[in-house]
Amino acid sequence: TPAIRVPSFQMFIRRGLPRGAAFDDHAARLPLRKHFYAKMRDGGFSEQDQLEAREKLRQSIDRMEAALADGRPWLCGDMFTLADISIMPSIVRLEDLGMADLWADRPMATAWYQRLRARPAFALAYAAPARDVFGYAPEPPC
Repeated sequence: TPAIRVPSFQMFIRRGLPRGAAFDDHAARLPLRKHFYAKMRDGGFSEQDQLEAREKLRQSIDRMEAALADGRPWLCGDMFTLADISIMPSIVRLEDLGMADLWADRPMATAWYQRLRARPAFALAYAAPARDVFGYAPEPPC
């Protein structure tokens, strides 16, 4: 839905959070991910944080490539499983943000994503209008 596919997730989250010392107090009370939220204070994520995140995403795609290297269609073999489902939203979101270059040179991951997009449920789960981010909308699946 448009509510969860806003142009900038970081700005969406920051909009509802307190500012200044109140933000620090809020972040300190969070039991999980408090350091993550604290990084959004003031200027948002640093360029270094963004580079590190991109590297971690690329490492995940590299692991996918290795898992698919034996020619199997899905991450755990011949069956579509929770392994595929769990990485799917991240890969879709990366494409939505115009970051498909992260797997463009990974033929097995690319083929996996093409198979994923060809599944009938994909078009239902990821309707094209909800995927329009920054004016970029990927081509609808086959």
